[in-house]
This record gives sequence, C-alpha cells and structure tokens, in this order.
Amino acid sequence: MYLGDGLFGGRFVRRVNRFLALVELEGRETAVHVANSGRLGELFLPGAVVWVMPVRSVGRKTAYDLALVEAGGTLVSVDARLPNALVAEAVGGGLLEGVGKPLEVIRESTFGESRFDLLLVGEEGRRSRTPAGMGDDLLLAGEDSRRSRTPAGMGDDLLLTDGDSKRYVEVKSVTLVDRGVGLFPDSPTVRGVKHLNTLAEAVRVGYRAAVVFVVQRGDATAFAVNEPADPALAEALRRAVAAGVDAYAYNCRVSRREVRLDRRVPIVSFESVFGQPGV
Repeated sequence: MYLGDGLFGGRFVRRVNRFLALVELEGRETAVHVANSGRLGELFLPGAVVWVMPVRSVGRKTAYDLALVEAGGTLVSVDARLPNALVAEAVGGGLLEGVGKPLEVIRESTFGESRFDLLLVGEEGRRSRTPAGMGDDLLLAGEDSRRSRTPAGMGDDLLLTDGDSKRYVEVKSVTLVDRGVGLFPDSPTVRGVKHLNTLAEAVRVGYRAAVVFVVQRGDATAFAVNEPADPALAEALRRAVAAGVDAYAYNCRVSRREVRLDRRVPIVSFESVFGQPGV
C-alpha cells in the first residue's frame, strides 16, 4: 500500500480518546485521527517519533491521520484499516501463500451474525485443501483435531462445490511485538471471539474460512494469540482451527513510502515462547 511522499514527522504527545491523539508538529500540538481502537500503550509514548498523513475530506475534524510510529528503530504502521487492503490486494493477485487466486474478491460480506472483511469466490487452477498456517506447537484440542480436508481418493483439482467455492476471510491488525513474536490482542476483544466462532460455523455448514493476522511491522518472526490479555480469544482460535478454519500470519515491510505484506510467519502458542499464560 503506497503511502506517498507527503508524510510529516512529529512527536507523540498523548492520546485523547480511542480515535484522537495530540502530536507535536512544527512546534504546535495538533489533533490527529487514530484509525486503531487498540490500546497501543507500548507505541504511544510521550516523545515517540510519529509520521502523520494529511487527509482532506469534507466534514473531518482533523487534517491528519496517524500513520506510523517509530519503536526501537522499527517503523510500525498503526492504521488498522490497512491490513484489509493488503490482504485483498495479495489474494487478488494470487500472492498469499496457502490461498489460491480467487475468481472474485468481495469486500465486506456477512455470514450469520458477523460481517467479515473478505469473501473469496472460486479459485483458479489447482489448489491444496490442507489447512495451513498452524505451527506444530500451537495448542489444539489434541492431535486428532488436525485433519486433512481432501476427501479420500480425490486430487487437488477436485471440482468446486457451491460451499467449497466460497471462503470467508477475517483480517486482524497486529502492532504489538515482544521477543520477536507478534501478539494479538492487546486487550480483550468480544468481537474477535465472535468472528472466530462464526468462521467455525461457516466451515461446519460447508463453506471455507480463514483468519489472517497481519503484523504491521518487520521485526516479527512468529505470531501468537496474547492469551493473558484475552484467554477467550485463544480458546476460540483453538476451537476454530479444530473445526477446519485456516489461520495465517504475516509480517510487513514498512517504510515511510509504503506498507506491504512481506513474509508468512509461523503461528505458535503463547506458552511455547513466554511460559505459562500470565507468567
């Protein structure tokens, strides 16, 4: 995603509310829009170097969006809207590892009680139907919960059924990294739990489904659910994967000119890196 050449550097002052912060620009405190409802406490530190993007739109109360934050020499994209566009662009071009190129990408599609970021319709060419993206150390509901989704005797070029030709995809923005591991969420998310439960239900009735965690920085080499922050989400992901929901995680290459998906990273359990949840 191209950010352009018009970003302005400043210093973070304080967060006013979920969607508004004060930034020092050219010696003046300026209100900027924060397109991220996460806490971001590890990034929004007084004096932190930030980069804001000018936005001209009728009816806006602020003239800037907060785009990037510098954290320990790493540029972090904090716009939670970007991952949807990054994943849509990648799958549309057949560039998302583990996901074939769909015939159509539909933004914002509802299933059950949830509205998902993407609906992928059809798939060009041959494809693997084996769930991907889960590392061996992710805690599931036992080894027998891992299953091949390829029916016995059928090859990868199995003809699509109506349900099999549709894949619901939910995208989650990740900004927190500790010990090289991207962590989501930084606070409890009832909405996130509902999304995972609904993805599992979509699989149960015959559709395909996936969740993609996009770490908006380049220093993550793995991803884990932040179980101490939200044990309900960790359990919901375990149940969703056991039900057949695919899970993927990517880090990003971030510069002052663009943000783009970079490398797929393994999904691991919180415990495997940090010890018992909460320790």
